[in-house]
Amino acid sequence: MPRKKRAPFAATDVPLPINRRGQLKDTLRWRFWDYVIVSIYMFIFLIPLVFWLIFSYYTFLSDVDPSIWIYLIVYGVAIPLIVVFGLGIGGGLNFFKKTFYNEGSTVTKDFFEGVRKYAKGCSLSFLTFGIVYFLMNIFGAMLDYNTSMSTVWKVIIIGLMYVIFIIVFMVTALALTQSIFYNATFTQLITNSVRFIIGDFGRVIGVTAIMLVPFFCFSFIPYFIGQAIVVLVCALFYFGFSTAVFMLYSMYIFDRTINSKSYPEVYRKGLAKEIDDSPIQHEK
Repeated sequence: MPRKKRAPFAATDVPLPINRRGQLKDTLRWRFWDYVIVSIYMFIFLIPLVFWLIFSYYTFLSDVDPSIWIYLIVYGVAIPLIVVFGLGIGGGLNFFKKTFYNEGSTVTKDFFEGVRKYAKGCSLSFLTFGIVYFLMNIFGAMLDYNTSMSTVWKVIIIGLMYVIFIIVFMVTALALTQSIFYNATFTQLITNSVRFIIGDFGRVIGVTAIMLVPFFCFSFIPYFIGQAIVVLVCALFYFGFSTAVFMLYSMYIFDRTINSKSYPEVYRKGLAKEIDDSPIQHEK
């Protein structure tokens, strides 16, 4: 699949790291506040969703026995708000792409360039997440109303729904990062994502866990103070950090599977010339 055109390398006097993990360490050291600013920008796009979910939880869903229609309204409205958050993810991906490719990056300019540039791909990806999130909560509510099913079966079904959500997230997220680097059809993006997951399952699960920690914490912490702490940590650092980790992992897997064979001119771009194809999780 053809690559998208890239800007030339940015000149720098700082020695380049030899692997993607080194890039993470270097940027955390030298550009830590950029992570903070990117996280805050991304949080701005999340505010409507957080406000809606917290407001709904303490009003509509706080009744002893809310009807299924309440769940349909609450999580139906959440779908477009999740799409809005996806636009912020596009901004973060664009900033970190330029940063790790050593193309010269400016937080505000490149963030909002990414919001515009990747609006379509991010909207479609997060629409998918939103629909799956909606279905998870609706099925969960329906299970609560089902008094004839045993608790064990309810737990199993809910567990399977979360497994499906994680799989959809992995496939869609890898398809999204591919779309930032390459021109490809929808079928190619999904097929490649499945191949990446099968071929590097352990690392994909690890990186996905880093991305989804805030989601599960917010979903399962029952207290407002706990939820507020999760949101604050994400807003001040974690959104930027997790996005950077996923971008670096994507670059690593693309170098191994696509660039090394089809695009040698961008193989290990942004890294020193030494041959070190280590993943970000591996320490030399």
